[in-house]
Amino acid sequence: MEDGLSDLDGVFCVTTRQGKLRQMTSDDSRAIKICRVMCIFFMSYVHVNPGLNDHVGELPPNLSYLENLLSEILGRASVPALSVLGGYLAVMAYGQRRSWAIYVGERWQTLVVPLIGWNAIIILL
Repeated sequence: MEDGLSDLDGVFCVTTRQGKLRQMTSDDSRAIKICRVMCIFFMSYVHVNPGLNDHVGELPPNLSYLENLLSEILGRASVPALSVLGGYLAVMAYGQRRSWAIYVGERWQTLVVPLIGWNAIIILL
């Protein structure tokens, strides 16, 4: 079996050489939503420093470990996790549309058009 996308009995699935992967369920969707929120929180923690680094020498050892866990481990792991989730969701979205032109057109409308609009507003201010 070749790698690629297929439509078996009207249900989109991703196929690999090992076989068919199952369709995304509502539990999968809920888990992805929770993971995205957590990743965004930890990424924000890294970029918006709440001030713990200013007092690293003054912190008790337990808080120092917590700060290291939040910023160095969970914060840095959130970027690749969001990339993997985004790729998975992009493949699933592409499979439902069956055309790269439709997929790119929808992404253009939802991402690029607002980006250009908000940048134009900020530049004009």
